[in-house]
Amino acid sequence: MGELVSIKEEQQAESMLITPPPGQVNLLRPSPLLRGLLSANMFVDLPIEPKQTFLHPWCNEKSMILVAGDRGVGKTWWVLSVLHAVASGGEFGPWKCPEPVPCLYLDGEMSQQDVIGRLQHLGVSRGNGLNNLFIFNEDYAHSMNLPPASLLDENWRENMRDVLKTMGIKLWAIDNLASLTPGADENSKQEWDPINRWLLSLRFEGITTIIVHHTGKSGKQRGTSAREDNLDVSIRLSVPSRYETLDGASFIASFVKHRVNASDLPLLEDVSFKMQTTANNRIVWHWQAAANETLRDVLRYIEEAHTGKEIAEIMNITPGRVSQLKGKAIRKGFLTKEGELTDRGRQYLFPH
Repeated sequence: MGELVSIKEEQQAESMLITPPPGQVNLLRPSPLLRGLLSANMFVDLPIEPKQTFLHPWCNEKSMILVAGDRGVGKTWWVLSVLHAVASGGEFGPWKCPEPVPCLYLDGEMSQQDVIGRLQHLGVSRGNGLNNLFIFNEDYAHSMNLPPASLLDENWRENMRDVLKTMGIKLWAIDNLASLTPGADENSKQEWDPINRWLLSLRFEGITTIIVHHTGKSGKQRGTSAREDNLDVSIRLSVPSRYETLDGASFIASFVKHRVNASDLPLLEDVSFKMQTTANNRIVWHWQAAANETLRDVLRYIEEAHTGKEIAEIMNITPGRVSQLKGKAIRKGFLTKEGELTDRGRQYLFPH
């Protein structure tokens, strides 16, 4: 450790020796910002640890993640399941947690009873040994006469920063943005900026944040697009095109934005999730690659004589994506070039 410190001090000392370009005279006092300036070849040799992975490959240390979806789609179940997997060192969907880390769930709208019920469905109980997942519930905080949770309140933000650092939290989720920014204009970049700067400061301190938010009529996250500028990952949860209320929590997770290695891209293909409750009142997630189901949906709508534009609107995808899927169906022999379902396509669509 002493060697690493000496290297860092040496680099900082060298960075302070940087002088103005030839022909320019610096008559002012040297800027303290020079302490943060390093040449590129020195910067790449900084003695730092690689980012820790929480869920491979998309949930990592020092990240900002947005999870957006329609009301009632299952966002809370999804994010609680992610935190449970990371806190316990388990897995969720096709993604695995290499090593458990302390997590915190910030709930801004549910009652204590509802949160307890969901945790119990996940298998959390006093004796199960899960000591890495912490809950901050606004209903409980109110009963303790604590100030209202608000990301708009600078004092509250700094108090929450102290909580995260004191408890050694590495991953936390804000559920949800609307309930925790009361009275804010969602379309205002100016109102978002202080919150964004605070989230960035948490990133620099090694804390990863998952923001839970609603989508608008366009299917995109609701409000200012500035909210997406500094994200590492943006995930959209959308209901399948043939969704029925009786299906319960059933949706497709799509990675709208990500920063992962090209070799890991197959793990970020659309994933279809469906939640079921077992006989002992535990929830179980069934998941599969969504590509095959999406192709079947397109073929069903073609069989029902819908146009490409109509299919795009029904399925909440782009017309270009519909064309890609049609091309895939033609290559597989499911459709003729004229867009008619083949015998092979009917067998694929209506398996016996």
